[in-house]
Amino acid sequence: MYESFLRPADDPWFSSDRVDWHRGSRHDRVTSIKRTLIKAVREGRQAVDAIGPRLIQWISDARMLREAWDLLAAKGATAPGPNGHRYADFDDCEVWSLLKSIGEAIRNDTYRVGDEKEVKIPKDRSDPSRGTRPISLIDIEDRVVQRAAVEILQLLLDPLFGRNVLGYRPQHGRLHALALAEQTVFQEDRYVLVVEDIKDAFTRVPLNRLLDILAIYIPSKEVLQLIDRLLDSGKRHGIRQGGPLSPLLLNLYLHHVLDVPWQKDWPTVLLIRVADDMLLVCKSQKEASQARAALEALLGPANMRLKGTPEGTISDLRKGASVRWLGFVIGKDEQELKVEIADKAWARLEEYLALAHETPDSSLRAADTIGGWIDQQGPCHPFVNRPRVYEKLAALAEKQAFDEIPTRNAIRLRWRRAYERWCELRTAVLERPEVLDSGWAPSHLYPAFKAHNSKADKFTPPWE
Repeated sequence: MYESFLRPADDPWFSSDRVDWHRGSRHDRVTSIKRTLIKAVREGRQAVDAIGPRLIQWISDARMLREAWDLLAAKGATAPGPNGHRYADFDDCEVWSLLKSIGEAIRNDTYRVGDEKEVKIPKDRSDPSRGTRPISLIDIEDRVVQRAAVEILQLLLDPLFGRNVLGYRPQHGRLHALALAEQTVFQEDRYVLVVEDIKDAFTRVPLNRLLDILAIYIPSKEVLQLIDRLLDSGKRHGIRQGGPLSPLLLNLYLHHVLDVPWQKDWPTVLLIRVADDMLLVCKSQKEASQARAALEALLGPANMRLKGTPEGTISDLRKGASVRWLGFVIGKDEQELKVEIADKAWARLEEYLALAHETPDSSLRAADTIGGWIDQQGPCHPFVNRPRVYEKLAALAEKQAFDEIPTRNAIRLRWRRAYERWCELRTAVLERPEVLDSGWAPSHLYPAFKAHNSKADKFTPPWE
């Protein structure tokens, strides 16, 4: 789609001075844009509306697009889209030329999204009965545009999300969710847990309704048109799972149709959400049953369905039950949660090791993958047989034809450090709850939710 945008080496735009100017100014420009946006959000809705016309200019700035390009390329996302392009196919000058042309197309409203290719990957390689999930492979050029949009819109939308939304957010994740769950369980004597997730959440988002919700929070017709174009797949429902913009859009949709009304109707029952994985922390079996029914009732009109059943999703930790959530098996110990590694976490590691074969230096990528996986198992350190875990790691790596993995001692030290970080995080969540806030937005942007506008089925943005 973008081959015509590549320029010859003798093009005057390619002068060395111009390329050096882009290199030298990129960081300053991107930082300046983000500071301006953060300042506007802190000042309130009037300031956000005032910068609305600049949002499309910021997204389409070649330096912002290059920031997005480098972020994606650094992740090792080498699988090409339908046009066959890879990040490594372009030298530095070609990248700048391509991104400048894409930026101009966005500003002139001539940007068009390329084709997509849908592939199905197993939800659990160790359990084929769980089926597959669709992943959309899009051209790297379109991924870059989506990522640039995320760099801007994340700063605008992230302050909307409460401290209980801990997935797909900068510096928030499953360990923060686990720490918040542990704190609530023991401080409030809430030992009855409801673990649920949404069935095919990405594919069930109604696009028209999502665009209506976006229009509440994004004061730019041009950006809304760009997102509409990025989302258009010829279907009425579904955002592309695998696109850089999709996680943020899912968070916004669920924030509007679930998180806001839940906090209004069920303020005493904490709903912790990591993407579409949810945990309700309840006092009793009765409260858990009622809360789960309310959850189902809220999601139905939003075209969302729960996967589980009431009988299979409610567990009382005081009776020795355990739950599987976020790749952990969670039970009750004395004054902390007993956390072990779930089969799902092993299956995910096997999937990532298989993907490592698709990257350059696959052995190094596999070692990094194992190290990163261990970093996420800090809470499990006191509760599992660590030598046996290492043996399983080695067997899994050998199965994927990786002979060289971190040594047993290296794993031991890394896991110990991960456990120490976990202890620090738990203490921080207990003593400084603001660590779960967005990190840069003031706490007053987390609203006491305002009145529901039944006519438009919209909520007042929290900065008003």
